[in-house]
Amino acid sequence: MAKDQFITPNPKAEPANSLLCGVALQFRHALDLYFTALQADWHYCAVRLKAAPAATAVLAHAAASAWANCTQSLYELRDMSGAHPDTRSAAGYLLHSVPEQAPTESSLDRLGRQVLQIAREHRKTQPGLSALLEEASTLLIVHSANMVVISMHPRGTDRLS
Repeated sequence: MAKDQFITPNPKAEPANSLLCGVALQFRHALDLYFTALQADWHYCAVRLKAAPAATAVLAHAAASAWANCTQSLYELRDMSGAHPDTRSAAGYLLHSVPEQAPTESSLDRLGRQVLQIAREHRKTQPGLSALLEEASTLLIVHSANMVVISMHPRGTDRLS
């Protein structure tokens, strides 16, 4: 039984340390918060017509709090001096999509395409960064789709945050 197995390293592979750096973790956290905010919006929309007013108020507060946490995290990422410039740009694009900016479906689609373009530039050289940027783009597109579906529900034009 051989103890040592040598694997030829792939010169195109991104070092694991670059994926574990603070900036990548902060970006990952911001994307998780964005996803949580989208879920809270959707949950509020799905339940608001069926639930009691007190329960609806709790869900609306949860959605607003989720967006506030997400927004704060994105501001921190955008203003982080050691962050990759494209990570900071993506945070700025995501900030344009938060409810207080009153995004439209078309503006969210445009922001998603812009972030995807940045991701494509890094696909071969920095696959970890590219994957995070692609996820950010996907979240923007999902946000746009959520807005379309929510607007079809009764009282769907109400903004909850």
